[in-house]
Amino acid sequence: MFRTSVFFDIAQEKCQHSLFLKDPRSAWDFHGPVLTRFRQTVPHGGFEHLRRVCESKASHYVCTSNVDGQFEKSGFHRTRIFNAHGFVHFWQCTHMACTKGKEPWPAGDLTPGSLPKCKYCGRDARPNASFFDDNQGEYPESLNGRMIEAQFEGFEKWLKQLKNAQLCILEIGCGESEHSLRLIPKPRGKWACMSDEWGMAPIASSLVRIDPKVPVPGEEQGAIGADTELPNFAHIQTGAQEALRLLAEVLNCREGTPKAKQAAPPQRKKLVRRR
Repeated sequence: MFRTSVFFDIAQEKCQHSLFLKDPRSAWDFHGPVLTRFRQTVPHGGFEHLRRVCESKASHYVCTSNVDGQFEKSGFHRTRIFNAHGFVHFWQCTHMACTKGKEPWPAGDLTPGSLPKCKYCGRDARPNASFFDDNQGEYPESLNGRMIEAQFEGFEKWLKQLKNAQLCILEIGCGESEHSLRLIPKPRGKWACMSDEWGMAPIASSLVRIDPKVPVPGEEQGAIGADTELPNFAHIQTGAQEALRLLAEVLNCREGTPKAKQAAPPQRKKLVRRR
């Protein structure tokens, strides 16, 4: 618990747009090794189990607050992923004037002794991931949201296509922070994102929560205790890798299982920036 708290404090200090402006070398001393670690990390087996489960269904979509790219590395198609908080494998300019009308670009090589630079203007670059001080105060448009907004539009279109379909949401390891994608129950069997950062209407769906933590109603927002009767809710109280292995086993989603015919991904139209 001590290590977790210390790492969070360091991450909160280093994941600041202001740091890239005031001390870019210090910022990249933290984010450079993080990017290298993400590039080298091999996804655990739970990602493969989840991919097989998803591919056995008529359609699926991944919404994640992780910025590490493990879903892409595990074989999930990029047109079926919404990276709600961005993606460290893409970079953007640190200057707000430069980011307007320009797309983030794939992260390049990290060269010792030099800092990543903007491909458009040559000034300092930063990861295209959401930081704690992004888009607020003196940095109203510090995060280049073009890729994130385009992915969100794709997710919205997918939901509209399946308006009358029976949905099941797998909520895997979502925490209880103010930026979490954790879902809370709403009337008439619907679920809403706890943070409400995307302003989405509640979704009619069943929910399977994978989380080893024991819920404590009254101590966390939207906590669902063992005595709460929700016909469209199930809690698998174990870690993600083991839970997804068991789920794939129960659904008979093994290697070589025929894939269900997937609905065509929504076409991307010209992006209109939201303000």
